[in-house]
Amino acid sequence: MKSYGDVKFQTASAPVLNMEGTFPSVPTVGRVVFVNKRVWICAEIVSGQPVWVPLTNTIDTYVHTQSSTSTSWTVIHNLNTITPLVQIYDTTHSMVLPDLVTIVDNNTVTVSFGGALAGKAVVMYGDISGAAKGTFAYEYTQTSLASTWVVTHDLGYYPVVRVFVGTSEIQPVSIVHNSIYQTTLTFSQGYVGVARFA
Repeated sequence: MKSYGDVKFQTASAPVLNMEGTFPSVPTVGRVVFVNKRVWICAEIVSGQPVWVPLTNTIDTYVHTQSSTSTSWTVIHNLNTITPLVQIYDTTHSMVLPDLVTIVDNNTVTVSFGGALAGKAVVMYGDISGAAKGTFAYEYTQTSLASTWVVTHDLGYYPVVRVFVGTSEIQPVSIVHNSIYQTTLTFSQGYVGVARFA
């Protein structure tokens, strides 16, 4: 078996990817990495141009600690979703099934039990890039001709970038990630178009 990533085989059936702080400085086509809460693979989409493509969605979590026993927990998670995944654990770290999980609003759930309980609630939400976004996390539109586009996307990671002029996809001369929140795209001439960040 060939491996192009950093994989640890702790047992014969449980490979483990190392958590990376940043992407490797030299991308290798076929390499798999775990960066910024996502699994990525390096692919050659355009001949000679390796890019990092996400294989998984990001997962945001919030852990609520319920110190006093209660039959009802109010959990303010601030994940801005009405479809969170809620898992409950008692003080012995055993998973408990609640009687009811009620969505109060985008940032709050109420968890109800048949008897008083203390423990932790783990609330999770994955960025599934819904229909409104398509398969990208951020879209930037350049409305005036420019050979340099500076895009503040605020994604918190170095994204994969695709650029479209009309119905044609074009490749920038360079893509520079100034930070995990901003990317500069440089072209050989001025363009009006759309950049999609995944």
